[in-house]
Amino acid sequence: METIDIYHFINSADMRKYLRDISYQFSISEAGFVIYWSKRATLSEKISAWKSILTTMPDCALRRTNVAFESYHAFLRSYIDLMERDLEQFYSSSNGKSMYTYAYYNTSVDDSWYKESEAFFSDYSSCAAAIREELSGNDKITEIWVHKYPLDQQIQPSRLLMNRGFEVLELDADHEDKREFDISAAFEDCCFNFPSPFQRGDIVVCHDARARCDCRPFVLSYMTTWNSEEMKEKGFRHDPGWPGPKFEEKLDKRVARLLDQGGFTDMRAIGYCVDFDGVVDLKSKGTLVIDLEYYREPLEGFERQLKLFSCYKKGRASDIYTSSEMLVNGCFAIRLEELAKKLVHSATNMYYKSDLLQLGVIQEESGTFAQE
Repeated sequence: METIDIYHFINSADMRKYLRDISYQFSISEAGFVIYWSKRATLSEKISAWKSILTTMPDCALRRTNVAFESYHAFLRSYIDLMERDLEQFYSSSNGKSMYTYAYYNTSVDDSWYKESEAFFSDYSSCAAAIREELSGNDKITEIWVHKYPLDQQIQPSRLLMNRGFEVLELDADHEDKREFDISAAFEDCCFNFPSPFQRGDIVVCHDARARCDCRPFVLSYMTTWNSEEMKEKGFRHDPGWPGPKFEEKLDKRVARLLDQGGFTDMRAIGYCVDFDGVVDLKSKGTLVIDLEYYREPLEGFERQLKLFSCYKKGRASDIYTSSEMLVNGCFAIRLEELAKKLVHSATNMYYKSDLLQLGVIQEESGTFAQE
């Protein structure tokens, strides 16, 4: 079988290019996870890719926090079989013992919305027919969740995400059997440290092909999977606040433990982000490095503060960039200016702009804060 292009499955264009440029060689467990995590591929494409790496990549053990699979090949075959069985069972109406309904999305960044159908159906075919009719009258729908509710309340509901072409993107099914549950959850109990081009102080954003996450930019501080040497290479080497050898030893042990026993929630980006009130705070973004991209859009509103934080954390040569005084005063000035804009808009948006200009309440260069 032809070798699969693993880079294709990486969500971030910047990470995709970087790993391709350095000719990064994935292990089979890394390749399996990248395929699983991809938002660019359908479930059918993922299954095809997994089958490909089974024949082209060497086997290894898959270790996770509460169970170990001694053969990755055996695990992956079991996972594929489970997904194909779950999909077949989802389409089966179980002799009228289930009900189907659906909800649909517009996932564009500029016009994102979600709507649930009020109709229920006794079989998948009837539900699919209603969805096709819905799609024919609304070209803004981009994705559809189909929910299957068993009439036996002891069985958990399942759901399936598909695109306008009825291609399955995700499948969530409940597994009461412990072995099946362990197999279904194994990908999310893996932790990796993929190489990346990102440095401390870079302004980045989470790439989401489906625009259903926090896609606001933030200033990267570090990734939780960086060990002490990588932290220093990424911008902490000349930080006067770097703790020293004892901290490095503890950090390295912690990162080694995460990579051996952690899950996908342990490979997070930590960075400075702006909340809706304009306050900048250091937070865990819950974003994987393979989802990060450089933020290339103009910074507007409160987010203009991120430029100051970026320069400060990168330690640019000029004193004005690395001055904590400039950081504090600059952010304070931006915050006051943006708050003033909000206050002016709140006080004037019910009046016509021409009237406000004539009365001298606002000036032309102040922008549009009222009705035209």
